[in-house]
Amino acid sequence: MALFGKKKEKDEGDGIELLSDEEYDAEAELQKQIVEETKYLERMAADETATKDEEKGINLDELLLKTEKIEGRLASFEEAKGRIDDRIMRVSEQVGEIRSMVLEREKSFGLLEADFEMIKDTFEDIKPSEFSKELNKKEQAIMGVSMRVEKMEAVLTRLSEQVTEFRKLLDTIKSFENLVEVSREVNEKIAGI
Repeated sequence: MALFGKKKEKDEGDGIELLSDEEYDAEAELQKQIVEETKYLERMAADETATKDEEKGINLDELLLKTEKIEGRLASFEEAKGRIDDRIMRVSEQVGEIRSMVLEREKSFGLLEADFEMIKDTFEDIKPSEFSKELNKKEQAIMGVSMRVEKMEAVLTRLSEQVTEFRKLLDTIKSFENLVEVSREVNEKIAGI
């Protein structure tokens, strides 16, 4: 409850208590009344020194009662002023935080934009048709090398087989007699052809 039994509205987003227009008007009216009553009391005090209380018809008890009412209203006003000052301070802090968040986001967006521009420039330099032509050329070159490797593997396989046969032949030729016999076998094979 706010001053004089009126309800405060709460902003659900950030917890700031806002005064409605009616509350604001009521507080302004209260402040105005306090100022008027203070002036009235000052006039009364000045008149009191000039004339007696009985002549003016003002009773000292009434004056004390009014003074206490004014003091109560002033205390309420000071309390409301303190709450308003606190709210203003919280709002100022929140505005500062929001401002720093916005600046951080702008900085991040600036960096993203620079990165995007760099990627865009790089991508514009790469022309898809030329890139695919180059890839096709490289693929053909790789296929040519692959075919040559396969041919060399076949040659190496044949050479390996021949070396194996040659080793077998050398193993059989360990002596001169074996050489004569191998020569005869070779001659027989040649004659058979």
